[in-house]
Amino acid sequence: MMLQLNPILPVFVPRFNIEGFAFLVTRESQEHYTIFTVALDNGEIWDLSNREVRFCVNHTMDRSFINKGDTIFKDAFRPHNRAVPDDKTQEKGS
Repeated sequence: MMLQLNPILPVFVPRFNIEGFAFLVTRESQEHYTIFTVALDNGEIWDLSNREVRFCVNHTMDRSFINKGDTIFKDAFRPHNRAVPDDKTQEKGS
């Protein structure tokens, strides 16, 4: 499913630390994230998952703060299919 947003939505992209406008939403299936097509303020256009975009500040809607240091966003790019060795469980020495 593809949906053109009208009006377009002002968003913040923590990955690039920049604002832009989402103008298209794509949903492929229940097994995938919703994809937003975003035109960034620097002129670039990116397809980003819903975990990578945040609404901008909107004082009219009483949304006056954006958590730019979002830990959920940082965890979105961690490889989930690989086991990461824990230093405490590895043998030390020879």
